[in-house]
Amino acid sequence: MRTFEMQSVWEVSAVKPQTELKDPWSIRLLPCCFLAVFHVISHAFCGLRGFMLAHSGSERTAWRVLASGTVMAALVAVIIILAISGMRVGFD
Repeated sequence: MRTFEMQSVWEVSAVKPQTELKDPWSIRLLPCCFLAVFHVISHAFCGLRGFMLAHSGSERTAWRVLASGTVMAALVAVIIILAISGMRVGFD
């Protein structure tokens, strides 16, 4: 069995107080994080739309639920990306 001398240190990702924007490697992960959050949430709403149509729900209401869920997924993904990037809300 071949092993590579790579150390996985928890401090690299958890303890160092740096944002994703300051790390040249981690900034590349932002689009992936955004798309993952967006697609997971919007996929749930696509399933909800299918469930509503299968149980004799209104097609208009089903499309509205899907549209509002997709908008909510985008907003949640943007909020998470802003938090990862270092944006903090301070109430003074």
